[in-house]
Amino acid sequence: MENLHICITEDIPNEFSNQVLEFSRRSSAAWSFFTSGGSLAPKLYESLASHTSFTTQAKMISFYLGDERVVDPDTDASNTFNLKRSLIARLGEKGVTVPVFAPFTSTQFHALAKTFSGKLSSDYRQCDTVAKEYAAKIKAAPRPWLVHLGMGPDGHTASLFARSPAISPDRQTQELYLANYDPSGTNPYCRLTLSLQAISRAELVIITTSGKDKAQAVKGLLESDLSLPVSWVRAKRINLIIDHEAASSAV
Repeated sequence: MENLHICITEDIPNEFSNQVLEFSRRSSAAWSFFTSGGSLAPKLYESLASHTSFTTQAKMISFYLGDERVVDPDTDASNTFNLKRSLIARLGEKGVTVPVFAPFTSTQFHALAKTFSGKLSSDYRQCDTVAKEYAAKIKAAPRPWLVHLGMGPDGHTASLFARSPAISPDRQTQELYLANYDPSGTNPYCRLTLSLQAISRAELVIITTSGKDKAQAVKGLLESDLSLPVSWVRAKRINLIIDHEAASSAV
């Protein structure tokens, strides 16, 4: 992978916070932060919110969802919910209000859910309109862009899964946000996600992952294994932050 810079640390939250803070300091005006989901992300955002300097810098940031599960955004299965709880609410406690552009509201979700049959391979198509509407918002997102990505044991990143529609050759257009699902059935729910094209527009991508179960995926990423969606990520600069367990098969 081109432009890849690797940091192995046992304190991923602190390293992540330092990198975001440095990016923000270099940005002289408004910028956009595309956030991640998964179990690690809330810990990182809590750490970021605890930094006094970020409280001031956050006023320049617009927040977008790099990917989202098509679930009620008022429940903890939602990436939007966890972003607001781990970061946005904590900033609010310090008197800082920042714009969060979510893909859909609870009301919109319930209307959309009524169209679902329960079969992901067809239901995800019902989300195309929402994805296109959100893509229009992303086009207007202030630059520069920082995109935060996680990585699963199967090498997926954002909600880009192996053999999924969002990474099929006929979807490699200039679309910025896509409806998707996991054909393997490992990851539940219909999804909305940044496209590879959108990610490539970022000035900085930070990929974070931890744990022994991610070791083979990290090894595949470093070996440019193109069966892993994360290996397709391109951007001006990509920083990989992992712990020693995640690095154990690669070093």
